[in-house]
Amino acid sequence: RIVRKVITDPVLADKALIFRPILKWGFFWTVIVETILVLQPYPTKWFFDGLANGWPRQKMLGIFALMFLVYFLGTRVYAKMDRWRHKFFWYTWGNLWGYSHWRELKLSTDWHIQHSTGEKESIVARNISKELSLVGEVVFNTLPITLRIILTAIGVWWLGFHFGTIAMLTLIVFAGILISTEKLADPYR
Repeated sequence: RIVRKVITDPVLADKALIFRPILKWGFFWTVIVETILVLQPYPTKWFFDGLANGWPRQKMLGIFALMFLVYFLGTRVYAKMDRWRHKFFWYTWGNLWGYSHWRELKLSTDWHIQHSTGEKESIVARNISKELSLVGEVVFNTLPITLRIILTAIGVWWLGFHFGTIAMLTLIVFAGILISTEKLADPYR
């Protein structure tokens, strides 16, 4: 509701267009990071399996190189995603700060007389912080966890039907808890 109002407001509508590519790239990097995190243990498993089974040295060096490559790619991709996250937050903070002050200027003179400058700045900062906290929780915490559960469920399903079923049931329970929590918290926002 609030996002729709902000996006359709003529002052912020043109600036809101930049959010789409930032969120799109943020989602892209989140998918890549979560995929790497889910796949990361496999080369380690293969390495220790090879040590236990006495695999040839050539194969072990290849697996070790794969472990290093996955770790290196994981850190690079995570750093890239982190830059997109910071860019999103700083751009959003700046736009919401300007938008809030523009909206404040539309209020009556009586309102400005009744509230001190510090009080007004405190209200704006607190509200922007809460909005960004909510967006950060959904986009950068809930989405990656859900994605990790889905990717893990697919991997586990590949290992066996029973394991995959348990993983999918966990995902359904997680989604149900998330939806019920959101419904409970919505009236208080």
